[in-house]
Formats: sequence, structure tokens, C-alpha cells
Amino acid sequence: MTSLRRFPALAVVLPALALLPASFLHAQGAPADTSPAASAVTLPLKSARSHTFTATQGTWLSLDVSPDGQSIVFDLLGDLYTLPIVGGKATRITSGMGYDVQPRFSPDGKRVVFVSDRSGGENLWMLSLDGKDTTQLTKGNANQYVSPEWTPDGKYIVSSRSGGTFGAAKLWMFHVDGGNGLALTADPAPPTNLKMLGAAFGKDPRYIWFAARTGDWQYNSVGPQYQLYVWDKENGKTSQMTTRFGSGFRPTLSPDGRYLVYGTRFETKTGLRIRDLDTQKEDWLAFPVQRDEIESRAPRLYELTSGRLVDDPLLHDPNRRIAPPVPVTAIYSRTDGVVAWQCCREEPGPFRENIEVHGSHCGLGHHPAAAYAIADRLAQPEGEWRQFDRSGVKRLLYPDPNR
Repeated sequence: MTSLRRFPALAVVLPALALLPASFLHAQGAPADTSPAASAVTLPLKSARSHTFTATQGTWLSLDVSPDGQSIVFDLLGDLYTLPIVGGKATRITSGMGYDVQPRFSPDGKRVVFVSDRSGGENLWMLSLDGKDTTQLTKGNANQYVSPEWTPDGKYIVSSRSGGTFGAAKLWMFHVDGGNGLALTADPAPPTNLKMLGAAFGKDPRYIWFAARTGDWQYNSVGPQYQLYVWDKENGKTSQMTTRFGSGFRPTLSPDGRYLVYGTRFETKTGLRIRDLDTQKEDWLAFPVQRDEIESRAPRLYELTSGRLVDDPLLHDPNRRIAPPVPVTAIYSRTDGVVAWQCCREEPGPFRENIEVHGSHCGLGHHPAAAYAIADRLAQPEGEWRQFDRSGVKRLLYPDPNR
């Protein structure tokens, strides 16, 4: 992975498989604005520079196999690519400053639906693979969308939608010709804090599979996070289909509807389970596979912004705890409540110091005492660094870090 910058060229050889969250439902409403002016809305950002490189593999890709089984579409560094399923050179089908992800082929294999922020916020978009048309399906920049999926008849897109960063996503369905969409409802109605992801269809469009959990995410979570469910569109009933301690997520069904494949954990590793829906017999399809991220969003964010993998052995090298040869200040709180304060401190040294403040985990970023300490440290003339002065009334705000 690397930073969120657009790149003009890329050659990729990649027989890869990855697990990523998926979709939910919305349908019709007011007709969508399909005028040229509406489709021309793009990010105001301009690319300052470009970089050309060649890659032979990727991690945490979202991909889909074409209906004829001859090619795959996948995302890499915010652009979409197609690739022969036997391998070869990838063809980039989107580019620019917009971040395009989570592509899915239409049932006829002629179009791809994906999530993009090219309008200034996350929305669902459709792309004709012949290059003739790119259409914005949803409007507004305040919602977040996850892993869209086509209905088997190709007339609707089902996607998970939430109203903000910490909102519990629900299933919505949108007509491909436009509209405001419809929230899919169950009987009884799901709790407001139920997060629903990964909509999937088998042969019978009556049933929608998905994964669900309570709450958007949780620090230091233990036990099952997600389980699989099936929603019956005819009667609105929902049935739980897994009870694994290692969770059940990212359901995928075979075209004939006989087999179900989904992600789960065993001990500390992620694997794929396959179930014969006729006999209910289940076994491992692949184990282990690339690890999942069902507890948190932080590793994915770190990889996208830093260009490094969280599994990189260098990040876990004890020698990397050695401070760089410049003045270093650690600001922390013993009342953080989430992060252990002991691991936030620097080892004593002539150009290293620790500053403790009274604050919470979420409040530390805008805490006045923390802001003052940062400003004080940055205001020092270059080459004249001194330890932070806690004398006088400041002792009330900054406890002794060595106590």
C-alpha cells in the first residue's frame, strides 16, 4: 500500500483474494439528476505530481469475478483495474484524484458499481466497461457507503449506508436509473445500533445474506463480532445462519445458490469456510488467508496513509522503540481509559521528555493543556531545546511524570 495519491500508470500481475466489508439496500424516490453538469462534478483537488511504478501483488484488495469467469475487477490505491483471471497485465479503468474502491460486476458483465469520493464525499457510482458512461448513483456528501452489490436482475444496487463515521450502517437499495433509495426493513425492525454489512445474493433473489454486529466498532473487543443472517424480502423475516465464536462475515454464494463461503477466525488466524446449503455440511475452504479487520478501522487507515503494512516485521522490531536523534516529547494521560499510558512514555534521555496531562482518550486531541504544551515545544528556537518547564501554577495542570 501507499499514500492516497493518484498514479498515472500501473502494471499488475495478481491472482489475489481478499476479504472486505460488503453491502446493503436502498431503492427508488425522486429521479436522479443525470444532466452533464451533474455528472461533471469532481473533486476540487489537483494532482501536484505523479509516480509510475510496477506492482506484482496487493493487500486487502476488494475484488469481484466477472459473470463469465474470465476476468476480475479490483481496487488498488484508489483506482480500479481489470485483469484476466489467469493472470497477466492489469488494465486501469478509473483514475484521477477520486478514491475508487469496492467494485462489483453487473450480472451481464457490462458495468461495474463502486464507491468513490470523486464528488467530494462518498457515493455510489456506475461505470460502463466500454468506457462510454460513468454515472453517479447516489447524491450528497454526508453519508458513507460500503461494498455495493447488484441484485440478480441487474435493476438495483444494494449497499450498506451510514450517516457518519460512527453510525451503524443499514441496508439500502437503489434503482440503477436513479432515485433516493429505500431502506430495507425487517420484521421486527433491527435495533438502531445493529451494523449490517456484506449483502450477497444467491440464485434466488428473494433472500439477501449479510453480516451484522452490535455497534459500529469496539476497542479491545473479545468474542464474536459478526454473524451471518438471511433476510427474506417477501415476509421481512431475518434468520441467523452462523453462531461461530470466530465470527461470520463477508458471505458469498455460488451462482447456483448451493454453496456459501464466508470468512471467520480460528484462534488468531482468518480462514474461509464453505457450506453445502443442501446438506449443511461445512468445512475449511482455505486456512489461513489474509487476516481480517473486523474489530477496527485503524490498521486500514494506517496502511492507506503511511504506505506500510501493519504486518511489516520492522514495525514490531523492539529496536524501533529507540527515539530518533532529535528532541522528542511524549504527551499522554494516565486517565486515557483506552490506551495504556505506560506504553506512551519515552525512555529518559538528554533530548527526551514526558509530559502528562489530565485528559481522556477522545479529548486529548483538543485538550487546552496538551495544545499549550505542543505550542511551547514548537516555539523553541532550533538548537536551543530545553525540557518543559512545569514550575509555578503549571504544576496543577501537568503532574510530575516521574511520580
